[in-house]
Amino acid sequence: MPKRRDHGSGGLYWDKRKGLWRGVLDLGRDAEGKRLQKEVTSKDRKTAAAKLKKLMDAVEANGGLLPEKPPTLAEWAEWWLEDEKHRVDPKTWANYSSITRRWVVPLLGKKTVDQVRPADVTALRRHIVDDNGRGLSLARQARVCLSKMMAAAKANRYCRTNPVEDASKVRGSTIAKRGSFTTEQGQAILRAADALPDWDGSRWWFKLLVGQRQGEILGATLDALDLEGGYYEVGWKLEQLPREHGCGGTCGK
Repeated sequence: MPKRRDHGSGGLYWDKRKGLWRGVLDLGRDAEGKRLQKEVTSKDRKTAAAKLKKLMDAVEANGGLLPEKPPTLAEWAEWWLEDEKHRVDPKTWANYSSITRRWVVPLLGKKTVDQVRPADVTALRRHIVDDNGRGLSLARQARVCLSKMMAAAKANRYCRTNPVEDASKVRGSTIAKRGSFTTEQGQAILRAADALPDWDGSRWWFKLLVGQRQGEILGATLDALDLEGGYYEVGWKLEQLPREHGCGGTCGK
């Protein structure tokens, strides 16, 4: 097995199982902590060493990025969505998928990921709000999707920066002020909830005192409540999930 290497260094070793010399270039780790590596192989040790040296030189000359052509944003979006499918809940993923395929890809999909610029982030907002008359909330959601997508591309060495973060620096950061209930308003809400049936009023107590989301409140179970310990453990939530047809995408429905 190869010895542990520092970021940017390469290792050469004999792969007995494959019967090949294997040269491995370590490229650090992605956003999830997974090690990124690029490899070359040959039956001849000198040839493998030469290939590894060529790869290391190419990466260095390319500013630490992989020498191969980066994918288009449309290609990368499909990879990113498939990866996110296993990381977020189905409802969140469905929202990512809809926004990415409806707004991000049609406007920017032909660009390679290293060609996306902060100006494109502004163009996306204008496309959604000014050209199509949609709300700023949708524009912000599209910005989040694009930012996550580009952060993954940066972590995988396809681009040097995340243009969404750069766009924020150009515009300057803004802090949104969030309101809150006064003590008197909170007490009034709880008094009004007391007048409701238990099944309805209890939800308002949950929301105000615990801060749970609606789905978590509706999915609450009694066995998650520890009266002696004085705590409630969030274990379930109730929400409508998108359905898959089950054919594997072969029937067109």
